[in-house]
Amino acid sequence: MQQPKDYQMEIVAVDLGYGCVKAISSSGKQILFLLIVGNGYERGLMNLFGDTSRAPFRNI
Repeated sequence: MQQPKDYQMEIVAVDLGYGCVKAISSSGKQILFLLIVGNGYERGLMNLFGDTSRAPFRNI
């Protein structure tokens, strides 16, 4: 029977930006790569709720 490996936890922080993704680990390793899925665009809070043409709070 094989012995389990000794694992050590590592904390990773990730920043998902509009142009690139940045990450850093608790050991200091860093990575940055460009997003190539699509272009970013302005998203207002009203767009979070879908079709807002009938929204009662148009003055927000």
